[in-house]
Amino acid sequence: MAAHGRVAETADALRRTRLATERTYLAWWRTGPTAIAVGVGTGGIAPKLAGERHWAYVSVGIGFAALGVVLLAYGCAANSRWIGR
Repeated sequence: MAAHGRVAETADALRRTRLATERTYLAWWRTGPTAIAVGVGTGGIAPKLAGERHWAYVSVGIGFAALGVVLLAYGCAANSRWIGR
């Protein structure tokens, strides 16, 4: 009887770990597009609202867009490592 309890406990721990991994993966996927949207807003929309094409807006926008791409790539890589286990 005790062995059955350990198997169920191990399976439950594995399920919780997989769910936590999935939540983390989804968080990377939420944050990446958000950073890209902030980059588009900062580099493309803010200069038009300000009435000038200032280099600072564009460079910050490019930085946020690049950050978003890096976050998406890292999320994919981390998830593929966990799936491979």
